Amino acid sequence: MLTGCVMRQEIRVSPEPVFGEARSAWTIGTEESATVGDLILANGLDVRTGPAFELTRELKFSLPGSYGVGFDCTLQPCVLEPHRIVGDDVLYVAPKGAGSATFNGKSVFAELDELGLRVNERTGVVSLYCDNGRFNGVVAGFAVWKRAISPEERAAFRKTTCERMFWRPQSAALRYSGSSGGEVRFIYTRYAYVNADGVLVELDSTEFRFDAPSTGRGEIAVRGALIELLATTPTELRYIIRTGFSAPNDRAAPPSTPELKSQRSPEA
Repeated sequence: MLTGCVMRQEIRVSPEPVFGEARSAWTIGTEESATVGDLILANGLDVRTGPAFELTRELKFSLPGSYGVGFDCTLQPCVLEPHRIVGDDVLYVAPKGAGSATFNGKSVFAELDELGLRVNERTGVVSLYCDNGRFNGVVAGFAVWKRAISPEERAAFRKTTCERMFWRPQSAALRYSGSSGGEVRFIYTRYAYVNADGVLVELDSTEFRFDAPSTGRGEIAVRGALIELLATTPTELRYIIRTGFSAPNDRAAPPSTPELKSQRSPEA
């Protein structure tokens, strides 16, 4: 088994600083579809564009492990996105299933371990790295192995971009909860940060139930948001967002259409 030789844990922070200006996560007036559990609308959720690296071919390489003994790594073609920042280094990690590491033919890579690139924003130096701390029974940032990338290895990557959603410290989300028994259901949840890394916790959750429109089309209002329903099935919803959530003191009243009458007060 490989053991970590890092004497102290790396201090890792959110990759949010490498992402650009925020744009709205929701498009008003455009037909969308959702399945059970999908977000319909959110307050305090932004989409941001950031750098990424696309691996264009399978890449096999070795990294120095404990006492300088090398182990073998493989990356499958994928897009490596920003995962964390350590000092001046941005960590770009391969998605689940795209990376592996072995020593003497046996896996030394657990499901949540990291394999990818470290790019120093100040110097431009690019390194290949592996953090197999989970495999070694320690937390991320202790068992880190890296070396400078060669020109041939670097040629396998090309710069690209990726999009990611970021929540604000106070936020809320509306999710589709399915349709059955003549009702269409939604879950409204409020969230808040618990630390500077943006980890969210649920503050409270409220279920909203509406009579499913007999014609297949209608409108509902939740926390001031107006949503046009186009079609509903037990597992899928087609809809158009007409207006987003309003401020607490400026919430629109629920629609008066009898067949869409809420089964629970939106202000409950």
